[in-house]
Amino acid sequence: MIRQALITFAIFGMLAACAPTETEMATVSETETPTRETQTRDREQAAADRRAAIEDRIASLAARGIREISWEELLPEGEEERLAQL
Repeated sequence: MIRQALITFAIFGMLAACAPTETEMATVSETETPTRETQTRDREQAAADRRAAIEDRIASLAARGIREISWEELLPEGEEERLAQL
């Protein structure tokens, strides 16, 4: 369950890292063009920071006893058999 949450948060973190933030755009002046290597390194660092923040959040939730539940846990008793008949 927690592994699924980590994977999900990691994917969202990587997707969010693909788009430049306003602060990243503001640090580059109009005349200065960053190299591809610099951009890649900055994005990787931002993605690593986001992943660390997500992992910290998941760890704090787990410490409080909050866990991710699966779809099967939401189904009422006997619902799986009913769905199997459909």
